[in-house]
Amino acid sequence: MYHPTPPMEDNSNGNEPGAVKEKTEQTKSTFKRQISQAGNDQTSTKLPKRDRANDSYNHVHDDSEYPLDSQGDTVTPVEPKGISKNSEEDVAVQQEEVIDTDNDQDTAEDSEEDSVPVKARKNKKKKKAARLTHRKRAPRKVEEVFDMKKHNFEWESVRNNEAIEYQEDDGTNKIDVFVGKPAGFWNNPEVVAKKLVAQSAAYTANGMVRFACEESKWTFVNEKQRANVFAFLNSHTSAIDPCYLRITVDPDTFKAIDSDDFRYCQEYLRQHNLQHEAPSPRNEKKRAAMGIDFPRLPTIAINHQPFNLTSAEVVALAEESDGYHNLIYTPMEIQNLEPNRALVTKEQELFKNDIPELASMKHRLPAIHVEIKTKEDLHSPNLKKVLDSSPISVLSGVGKALGINLKTLTCERVAETVPNIIVDVVLQVAQPVNQNITMEGKQEWDVWRNDCSMMLAQFDKWKRNEQKAGRKLLSLLKKCDPKHASAMVQDFMKKRIKAPCSLEGVENEYSWTPFATNIDLTKNAKNSRNLNKHDDHFKEQNDILDQLPPFMQATDRGNLLAHVHEDVFGVNTVQMYSKFIGSLTAAHMENSLMASINWNVGPGSCIWYAIPYEYWTQIEKLVKEKGQKYHDQNYWPSEEDIKKAGIPLIKFEQKEDELVYVNTGTFHWVQAEGYCTNVSWNVGPANFNQLAVSLISAAHNTASKHQCHIPITNVIWNAAEKKMFLDDPLMYKCMRWHMQRSIAWCRQYIAWIESKHHELEDWTGRTDDFNYRCHSCKQEIFNICKILRTGNDELKDEFYCSKCSRFPGKDKRHLFIIYKNIPTLSKIYDKFVREIPEEGIQQDQ
Repeated sequence: MYHPTPPMEDNSNGNEPGAVKEKTEQTKSTFKRQISQAGNDQTSTKLPKRDRANDSYNHVHDDSEYPLDSQGDTVTPVEPKGISKNSEEDVAVQQEEVIDTDNDQDTAEDSEEDSVPVKARKNKKKKKAARLTHRKRAPRKVEEVFDMKKHNFEWESVRNNEAIEYQEDDGTNKIDVFVGKPAGFWNNPEVVAKKLVAQSAAYTANGMVRFACEESKWTFVNEKQRANVFAFLNSHTSAIDPCYLRITVDPDTFKAIDSDDFRYCQEYLRQHNLQHEAPSPRNEKKRAAMGIDFPRLPTIAINHQPFNLTSAEVVALAEESDGYHNLIYTPMEIQNLEPNRALVTKEQELFKNDIPELASMKHRLPAIHVEIKTKEDLHSPNLKKVLDSSPISVLSGVGKALGINLKTLTCERVAETVPNIIVDVVLQVAQPVNQNITMEGKQEWDVWRNDCSMMLAQFDKWKRNEQKAGRKLLSLLKKCDPKHASAMVQDFMKKRIKAPCSLEGVENEYSWTPFATNIDLTKNAKNSRNLNKHDDHFKEQNDILDQLPPFMQATDRGNLLAHVHEDVFGVNTVQMYSKFIGSLTAAHMENSLMASINWNVGPGSCIWYAIPYEYWTQIEKLVKEKGQKYHDQNYWPSEEDIKKAGIPLIKFEQKEDELVYVNTGTFHWVQAEGYCTNVSWNVGPANFNQLAVSLISAAHNTASKHQCHIPITNVIWNAAEKKMFLDDPLMYKCMRWHMQRSIAWCRQYIAWIESKHHELEDWTGRTDDFNYRCHSCKQEIFNICKILRTGNDELKDEFYCSKCSRFPGKDKRHLFIIYKNIPTLSKIYDKFVREIPEEGIQQDQ
């Protein structure tokens, strides 16, 4: 998920798992925020940074302090340290400006939600606030978002020079102001940046008006109102043909071309996971003493023994092996994946009768779409086959088929239940989906973003007030002379709702779009740390998600992720994403390239881009050429660049109540075109393709020094202990061979520890104490940990993998622990056997 990461990860997840889930290296800016919490005054709490497991993004918690008071939308004044209270000249006086956004459509219950605080105004010296005070707040100042009487656009000339310049720009289209610009235009970044400000406002205003129109069912009092609004929308609608392509299929009759050979990649997956060769002859000259570090357990390797070897035979062969001559396996490097381009040609040929555009678009593929009409459709085995064989699929009508109220899954509903949880908010420059222009006025892949945190109730109020501003803008457009509409909108957007907290270092002139990412819907998450642990505050949402078929649930025991045995937020837990117009989840793969689910509960839609798994090597190369890091998940690929690289692209629209299933290894990025809420998580399909791809991904992450959020080796052993996934012959062999390597590695690691005369403790049975992560590199630890212990205090233990460590220093010492001794591992391995005749096993091989 996106995570946006990990985004978490995503993670992403996905997606946005993370969104996201899918989180990553990010631009760091300083923000001063003071957040209030309902209840009694409490001391401020520092929020630690947290990685996202989707996505797509990382959780980035600011280390600022959050003063808590009883007003959910107020900001506690801050007084600089070391300055006298009587020195008015030196004290940073913070003021709140509240913007009224009511119109005739607003209900009485919204009257108290008319305003949100904005960036604090500072004195000339701009002293930074450093500690809390408890002075009483000054009365609020209330202003309208837009003073119609003052500007009176219907009868007076426009006074805003910038708005006039924007209105008179070449062409009538105000969103695609960068389309067709000559190369010389881009040589003046200041001009480009200035136009981006105006474009961002127009793009956001367009979405706000469309939201208000759809909310009011596009009703108008008279034809003049309709003409005025449509004149604005028509001149502010993207001139680029979006070409959102999807093909509707019947699960009972549809069969993908590659259904028996995952994207024509099975040979590649077998090469990295099922390759079986006899060991090379022993070379006595290469026998060498053990090094200072022991190598990590490889997730991909050449296997030298039959997969049905007994544990006793594995141990015996491991004891005969040494650092240069391993009789069980030989680690291997990841090979580049060359896609079979004939597959895309065949898929285009298959769909050309239904999608004539494909004849002239050799670089495009449609998303597979399935209409869900009944609950039985959703639980159909044929549907699962379609999802497992398509890079990305869209299921429409899921909520309607299940008979659920989608509002239960919205951010607004969660904010009613847990208003005081702290959520990560990403601020981005709103712009059309087909471009990415930086604040410096350059066309690049890099995504400019700023991160902050706030209470969910504050973000929800910000969103509702923004929607009210859209209604207000619609009412103004109904009255406004069309020739003045562009200028009026630009002026309106400058005065519209501001952020509900002070955000330092943010350019005021941009039309920022906030994106609340990776809101964990579990009481075990850090954003829920202040909640009553005895109450399940997200039961209502999780009960709805439990109605989905088992293969769509991360907790189902038939899912690989159910065997992680820990919460990886946004991966095997559900996360929510609340989006404004233009909120984007940067390009990413899901953690360990697991599949993911993203359900849009509306009301706005999202635009998705996706690239099938077999092009991951080409994508990685292109990302590097564009100055980005493949795993960073903070870039927005250009459609044109993708096309020039000869990489097929899937682009489609995800509407309200549509669930997107992102299949194994699919590379993707997403942007919201309206206000919407998405829920996302990962799933691990129980098949060889997913397991093999995840093992290769783990090797790639390790080689790239990027954290692998899913401990795939531990997942295999946990599943084997419960005798899961025995039905798939290829998956079974893959698991057996990896377990075989694991036993051999553990036996050789123990021998190395003994040769170095280190202390080794047997923790077999202490399952509650298991630690999956290296304290240094954050990579997976399997079974044997190197520990740095202070005195005899186990609570202060630091856990390391075989390659990492820290100098012991005073009162510290190194020792090693093993969670499952060799007899315990052997017992699990020997019992993980398919109950079929021996000749059947040999035939599988």
